[in-house]
Amino acid sequence: EEPGAISWDGKIAPPPVVPSFPAPSPAAPRITDTFLEGDRTLEGDVIVDGIVRVAPGATLTLSPGTRLFFTFRDTDADGIGENGLFLQGNLRAKGTADRPIGFYPADADARPGRWDSGNFMASDRGENVLEHVEILGAYRGLHAHFSRLSGTDVRISRAWRGVQFQESEVALEELRISSSSSAIRCRDSNVRIEGFRVEDTVSGGNFFRSAVTLRRSGTD
Repeated sequence: EEPGAISWDGKIAPPPVVPSFPAPSPAAPRITDTFLEGDRTLEGDVIVDGIVRVAPGATLTLSPGTRLFFTFRDTDADGIGENGLFLQGNLRAKGTADRPIGFYPADADARPGRWDSGNFMASDRGENVLEHVEILGAYRGLHAHFSRLSGTDVRISRAWRGVQFQESEVALEELRISSSSSAIRCRDSNVRIEGFRVEDTVSGGNFFRSAVTLRRSGTD
């Protein structure tokens, strides 16, 4: 029998296949720790070797088809990647159905937590919008604290925490979370999700002092 296979009634079931993540193109530019005081647009494949911080009043725009690949940095040796986005300004990530925007780990490791999160921190003075977005391998797919966020067709997979909202206003349509430890956590927030699907996830929803509306929700 193959190592790790399971024998059942004389038949051998192959070990589960661990999905691989997309890889950046060989010519992808690399950016390190960056503080954006003004508006910036990224497009194509970009390797992020640090934390991209967006100042209040500034907007980071991701063009359709943009893919951000975050390298693994773990200075406190807790197994969780620290690179990611930290937005006190705003994020405009409007992909299309045929040209989605992606957030991925830069290496081929398919474990969750290879990079940190899309962090929205006191980001409530402008528009944060995500459309046709895929988020893989993060610690938290989306994390909003004292922020406003809207989105359509957001797919999060292989995260420790799919989405986490604290003191925030959130409106999402067609949110899918799969292969994660926790789907959604809310505290002191107003959250509306139209079309919520959870698959292969350990913990579904944890709500504390929040007004949460889920329509057309289900699990697989």
